[in-house]
Amino acid sequence: MISAPTLPEHSHNDWLGLFGQTWVEGICASAGVEPSVPRIEQSGSDLTLTDPRSGEVVKVQIKTTSSPTRVASGDYRFSLDVATYRRLRATTTPSYLVLVVLHKPHPGWVDYEHDRSLVHGASYVTAIDEVAEPRDGQQTVTVSLPLGNLLT
Repeated sequence: MISAPTLPEHSHNDWLGLFGQTWVEGICASAGVEPSVPRIEQSGSDLTLTDPRSGEVVKVQIKTTSSPTRVASGDYRFSLDVATYRRLRATTTPSYLVLVVLHKPHPGWVDYEHDRSLVHGASYVTAIDEVAEPRDGQQTVTVSLPLGNLLT
């Protein structure tokens, strides 16, 4: 087995974010969906996904964690800041939150072997328009990501 390198000096959250975005891009590649990074992030999305067969376009905000919040049902919960939520809701393009959950700390995110790589995690998705509106003064909105909403 090949060992993973130590992370260079950057914020751990920067590496988590890069890993999560790359994860979603990999899923897109396997599904034949074209991901693109907005040149200027004004809509709150990290990626715009286009299905070249149907022309359908969606925007996704990607959050990555190795310490997710779970509820009794086993579903995940994520606190999204209200400013990002409002930017995602303001667009006419359907917007989604993708939560990438890594089940091991770095450097255990991926095990590498000569004939395969095993990523220790999964990703879940929910539509932003299904998230309840925040109340006045609320700083975050709670997003529910059911286990059945596995991003594949």
